[in-house]
Amino acid sequence: MTLLLQVAAVVLLNGQGDATIPIRNPARESVTVTVALFHGDTVAGQVRLGALVAALLSPDSVTLAPGERQVVRLRVREPLVSGTVWRLVTTFTPRDRAPDGRTVRHPETTAVARLIVVTRLITKVVVP
Repeated sequence: MTLLLQVAAVVLLNGQGDATIPIRNPARESVTVTVALFHGDTVAGQVRLGALVAALLSPDSVTLAPGERQVVRLRVREPLVSGTVWRLVTTFTPRDRAPDGRTVRHPETTAVARLIVVTRLITKVVVP
């Protein structure tokens, strides 16, 4: 599933600090998607996230069914300096649902171990 979750690798802001970001879920199960914009840089090949960027993301959280798409709108409220690169963090969390859509519940006396794989993709947001 994790290789199929999709968001753009690079997002370019327009002159007003706006962008639209398509997100897609081609997986077989529903996922909750959250997005946040951070200051950050790359040190020795590792992305390091800093403080949140003053920005409006709408929606900043959404549940996508299999095959569903959503456009997230971004408006940056900080000064735009050409060449600035921020980091959009998109987190995909599988929903706790059975294949037929029912919430998964287990009796309190049953030992249950569940492994939930959360995928986090970090996209560059560039001020041209």
